[in-house]
Parts: sequence; structure tokens; C-alpha cells
Amino acid sequence: LTLRGTIPSEEVAAGIARVAELVYAPLLDNQIIVDPEVAPATWLATAPNVIAVLPIVGTSGLSITAQKATVFGYAPSEERLAQLQGALGQALGPDVELASEVTVTGLAPPSINAVVAGDGIIKISGTVPSRAVLEFAYGLAVESYGAENVVNEIEVDPGVDTTFSLFRLPLVFPAFAPFPEWDVAIYDNVISGQLLNGASFPSGSATLTPQLLQLMPVGTGILTRNPTLVITVEGHTDSIGAAEANQALSVARAEAAKEWFIASGIAPERVFAVGYGETRPIGDNSTDEGRAMNRRIEFRLGPPE
Repeated sequence: LTLRGTIPSEEVAAGIARVAELVYAPLLDNQIIVDPEVAPATWLATAPNVIAVLPIVGTSGLSITAQKATVFGYAPSEERLAQLQGALGQALGPDVELASEVTVTGLAPPSINAVVAGDGIIKISGTVPSRAVLEFAYGLAVESYGAENVVNEIEVDPGVDTTFSLFRLPLVFPAFAPFPEWDVAIYDNVISGQLLNGASFPSGSATLTPQLLQLMPVGTGILTRNPTLVITVEGHTDSIGAAEANQALSVARAEAAKEWFIASGIAPERVFAVGYGETRPIGDNSTDEGRAMNRRIEFRLGPPE
């Protein structure tokens, strides 16, 4: 994403930069200039929302001057174009006139799937539009797991669309690498997946650990880029203590992550917190290591099961 233009407020510039970082970093070039003498506009209040919806189509741009906006680029279908125009219209508000110069290409949707099944091997598959996209995904998988632990089954088909998510999704590989089991997929710009195991807590604690605090912005970025997506945080405990107390602790752990998402700007109705207490162990509760594995939260993209 390249941002250019002049706006009147440091506060607005900071809001735009925050959302742009969440959605696009490190694929971001922010060249916005602040000039207090520039006249304000009604759409500035929702400018961060405008930026967040641009990835609805593969290649897009938006130019706004005064109360007129023009969206341009390429969309794979009329349906996806309508989604973009609707989201932009809602974000810009009724006072802004929106014109479209988007070309509908008719290209098929791309896909990328990445799975780590607990054996230290990452398997990537799907269909992408170019060798450059394949090499980008493969390179990040190798960087995160080593060439000997990467199974690459991605195919190249120039007849599929180029989307921003194809370049953004592989950037989660390094962030997820410390976790032994996870999967994530994109098809037709819809993301799904889950992050299991590894996100451990000290005994009796519901305070997010430094490891978790490094991971949370990844989830915020995914939710910001996909405004219709919801996430479920599942809390778990070991078997030490009473079952009732462990149930309450598991809920508190899930709620801690939920509150973090909300504080970062995600609407409360998009985040679910569920506690399972000690009922879903993944480790041996008779050992210190097993109990540490069980004191965890897990993330699932979608509503509670």
C-alpha cells in the first residue's frame, strides 16, 4: 500500500497510520503530509476504515479530493466490485460522491493453504497467479521452518486473480512458527484457520504472556483486513485445583485476549471468548511439561463450535 496526500490533523494521520500498519505492514509506504491549513472534510473521521476495505479486490486504489472520491483498479467479478463499492460508500459516508473506474477481469479466485500438524513440517498448497507469489510464500516458509521441513504443493495458474492476501498471509508464518500446530487458508479472499497449542500461561494466571502479546497484533491485522470475519478465543487449564475454579480461570484467560482485541479497535461482537476448563487437555497433567501445555488459549477464525 502506498499512501499519499495532505491532511489537516496529526491525530487523523496517526489513526490512518495505525490501521495501515495493522492491515498492510510491512508492505506499506506512508507518504502522508500533515498541513494544518488544509480544510477539514467529513470523511477524514472514517479514513482508517476506508483504507482497511481496499483489499476486497485484488488491485485497487482510491483518490479523494474534497467531497469526491474515485476508486480504480481491477476486480475479479461484479459481485466483488459491488462489495468494494458498498464498503467504501459506508466508510466514506453520504456526503462523499463515489465514482468507479474499476475493471472487472473475470479471473478465478486464488488460494493458499498452510498446515503445520505438530511434526515441525509446514505444508503449503493452493493455486496462485504467478511464480513471484509462489516464491514469496515458499521463501517465508523456508525462513520459518528450514527448506528440509517445507512441503510445497503450490501451483501457478495465470488465470487466477492477484489479491493482496496472497502476499500478506505468508507473513504470518514466522509469527506462528513457535506454535506446534496451526493451519490457515485463503480462498476467494476468505480466510479461515486455527492456532493450537503453545500459547501457555503460568499456573493460576490469566495475564497475557509476552509471547501472546507478540502474537495478538497478527490476529488484529487479520480481523481488520476482513471486516466480516469473527474470531473465537478458547481458554484452557491444567487439572490442578477444583474443576469449577479451572472453568472460571479458562474463561478469564479467553476474556483477557478478547479484551485485548477490543482495546485494539475490534468491535466486541466480532470476538467470542469460551472457556473449557480442564476438559480438553493436550498434554499429560501428571508432568510439569504437560500441565504447561494445557494452560493455554487457542484461536479459531469463526464463531464458537
